[in-house]
Amino acid sequence: FNDNPDVTRATIGNSYTRYWLPIYLWLMPLSAWFLVRFSEALFRSKKIVKKWRQNLAFIFQAIFIFIYLSGSLFFVFFGSEEGLIYSSYSKLKDKKTADLVLNNTEKNAVIINRYNDKYFFPQRRVIMATFPDDDLTEIVSRIIDFYPLYYFYFRLGEVDLNYLNERRLAPHNLKITPLIMTGADTYLYRLEKLNKVEDGVDENLDTEDLNIEDLDIEGSISTQ
Repeated sequence: FNDNPDVTRATIGNSYTRYWLPIYLWLMPLSAWFLVRFSEALFRSKKIVKKWRQNLAFIFQAIFIFIYLSGSLFFVFFGSEEGLIYSSYSKLKDKKTADLVLNNTEKNAVIINRYNDKYFFPQRRVIMATFPDDDLTEIVSRIIDFYPLYYFYFRLGEVDLNYLNERRLAPHNLKITPLIMTGADTYLYRLEKLNKVEDGVDENLDTEDLNIEDLDIEGSISTQ
């Protein structure tokens, strides 16, 4: 879960909202008291028959509560980018994307990504990071002989890909290439060594018994 970065949007997607719940709870009786007093004052005119004052106040309260609840429910379901309907659609779309990624990666593959680890783990090992990152590049160069490596990220333009390949990955004998488009703005990339033959890498190497944890990886990269 992440807060909505657009400060101009009305949203229920704020992680700190839970800290306000006690305040919301305490405000409920105060709001009810204010509504009762306001509606009674609104129809206190002597021009209104006395027996109708309470009835009109009650009708006003009921209409106000109905409008308020209707607006709140509409906002919760439809009126926010984190609304329940939108979230359900988003989760369904993410599930289809995850299935596409899993169907195009080996069972022992490692997928590098920042935000979607919950969709890939535990079916695939996950490194939570993004390029460019020197620690990540170092880790990739150490495990690429043992595991198929993939990078799940937003669509990278030609300039960005060239920068990664020529400036950040080439010094480590690595390259990144687009594999499949997984969504409107996401791609699955394959990480490979530049010179497999020269390095003497056996592409038929059996890695089933290897553990990524045994490679003594250190640094800020989180592996699961």
